[in-house]
Amino acid sequence: TDHLQPIVPLTVDDTFMQLTLEAISPNLSKEGTDIFATLKELKEKIDTPSMIKPRQIVFLSDGEDTTLKLNIPAIEQLVAQLAAQGITFNVVGLGTAEGGPIPDLTYENSPVISKKNESLLRALSTGGQGQYVDPQHI
Repeated sequence: TDHLQPIVPLTVDDTFMQLTLEAISPNLSKEGTDIFATLKELKEKIDTPSMIKPRQIVFLSDGEDTTLKLNIPAIEQLVAQLAAQGITFNVVGLGTAEGGPIPDLTYENSPVISKKNESLLRALSTGGQGQYVDPQHI
């Protein structure tokens, strides 16, 4: 969605993290994501003085952006700023390049179609000095 949804609180407890990730249930309240706005919100939270700085961020997305004009340089700049703080930005690409409906999800009584933007997802991981993972090709 177009808002942050922390799935695992900051922790070094691997077992807790694995159990939490197994129970992922995305909150899909509307169609699409404004990737720049989401990353900007993330950076603002991390830049809060009282925030514990993560060492790694895992971003799960199809990379499909709902804004009329995708500003890739601004998005890359945000992840580069995170990387400059020592935060690795890893990306898991969801969906397929061909696209398809998301099961059990409709928007205005029509199925929501997801089409993976792999080039954007790879740019995010590169700018964030992390890795791009495609679960369909593991």
